[in-house]
Amino acid sequence: VSARWLSNFFICSASSFFIASASVLVAGVTVSFEEAQRHIQEYLRVDVSVNTIRAETQRIGNLQVEREKQWMAKSQNLTYLQQREREPAPTRPKRLYGSLDGAFVPLEEGWKEEKTICWYEAGQRYGSSELRAVNLNYYTSLEEASGFGELVWATGLHHRVDQAEELVFVCDAATWIWKMVEHYFPNAVQIVDWYHACQRLHAIAETLAEQERGTWLNQVKTALWEGEVQEVIQRLQQALNKHPSCELIQSAITYYENNQTRMAYAQFRKQGYFIGSGTVESACKQIVSLRLKDTSSSGWRRLGCAGDPSNAQDDGSA
Repeated sequence: VSARWLSNFFICSASSFFIASASVLVAGVTVSFEEAQRHIQEYLRVDVSVNTIRAETQRIGNLQVEREKQWMAKSQNLTYLQQREREPAPTRPKRLYGSLDGAFVPLEEGWKEEKTICWYEAGQRYGSSELRAVNLNYYTSLEEASGFGELVWATGLHHRVDQAEELVFVCDAATWIWKMVEHYFPNAVQIVDWYHACQRLHAIAETLAEQERGTWLNQVKTALWEGEVQEVIQRLQQALNKHPSCELIQSAITYYENNQTRMAYAQFRKQGYFIGSGTVESACKQIVSLRLKDTSSSGWRRLGCAGDPSNAQDDGSA
């Protein structure tokens, strides 16, 4: 038997093993273990037990948990941080993005918020000139905001957030998110996701007379698109004068007043920033809504969620 044949045999065998292992892992993360079993049998024609899928998923998840513990320890080590400052960065990310979000999941102890951070960059995909989010890296936690903040800081350092020429956060307007960003990354550009910024306008339009809804909504969305937040607030104030007891409108006025600087959309577009946080929104939908909520039991154990390898790296683009 030739050495070349043996080499090809082992390479093919290793590749097949890796593909099979990766397939089990991906299936175990994206859907329930039972559904993953059906998918593997249907597409790979391989019978894998639910327990095997669960064990492999948990094993990779535990490895990721250990990696994050090491990163967090380093992120709190003053000596390491000082040394990091002195050493020249091999390459500096030109513009690094971060997006945070949360979604509630059922645990045995009750519903808890699963928080997610996505670090990513902008790049071209498949030769297209359009910029898309690339090099996406997701990390999740069931910790409260303070504990999750430590994970955000640690993973940020891992992705050289401190060495990036520019740091941009695109998120919804949840108070805990912007408090965290301002605490750990005070110099970052802050942008409220365009979709979330428009949501309240659509809700308020439904309270108006039917004949004026479309025109009103188009006008205020145009003003918001151009970053004219004061104009939006004035239009909302006019609506409130007609409906003084409408808490929805009053809440919206406060919302836009508190986020004016994060809604300079014309300026953001001119500078080439993303203004949508679909990267982390899709992660919450995939990891939380489709994965952790897809269970027939009364709820997940906290250990099972912590060991779920949702905290994963995707070097492709989305």
